[in-house]
Amino acid sequence: MFLKKTIIICIISINCIILINCNSATVKTKKSRTQHKCFHHSIQEERDHIFSLFVMAMTQQDWQTDHKNGRGYNIGAILVDNKGKIINWARNCVNATYNGTQHAEVRLVLKELTKKENKKLTNLTIYSTLEPCIQCAGMLTLQNSKRVVYVQKDPTFGNTFKLLKNYPRKVNASQSCITIAKEIDDAFSETSGNNIVEFLSSDQADKLYKKASIQLKCFSVRNKENREILNNAMEYLNQIQASANVPVITIQAIK
Repeated sequence: MFLKKTIIICIISINCIILINCNSATVKTKKSRTQHKCFHHSIQEERDHIFSLFVMAMTQQDWQTDHKNGRGYNIGAILVDNKGKIINWARNCVNATYNGTQHAEVRLVLKELTKKENKKLTNLTIYSTLEPCIQCAGMLTLQNSKRVVYVQKDPTFGNTFKLLKNYPRKVNASQSCITIAKEIDDAFSETSGNNIVEFLSSDQADKLYKKASIQLKCFSVRNKENREILNNAMEYLNQIQASANVPVITIQAIK
């Protein structure tokens, strides 16, 4: 009887086999559905889940094993419009540019604002792998960003939007509810929380980012409105190639 059930599962849905590897903490039900602590009931909640995994997968594509050399730190960010379309991406490039201001969010904003049609970040959501620092939070606030979703908390340089609570412009910033967010927070706290960028170049962090990449590939949407969103995100991810060359951001007057 056990063999018969196993064969049926394998034939009916190959995803049942794949999902076993999507999350090491996965709990299988009789219907073989992946159980997460973060249940995305609404369309937007599910999109937040997709894009949180996406920004980790995008960052993992060009993983840096040495935080003191190479391109920069393993931190990435993306911009998503109100229709669920990814319109820009960036990775931290502080080392390659010899410029300590070149955080992922800063590069993201500079790239986007060079477009003629965008002078502000209104109606756009920023997804970042790490809670923005005060430099990035200030920039996002000044540029009318309304919403920020980050994966990992930064105990030392985070909590920045609360510091700007008295500023006239408000940003709705919150941590992603994907399970890996808590896993990576817990993993970092176990290192005594001394150096977050050093941790983000560790094998432990790399494994968690790879895990996020696999979960994105295995993701099964519950809201039909998000099927195209997920498909477009996967196509976009495939277009982003890991490269030793750092994209040049040219700031010029727009006529």
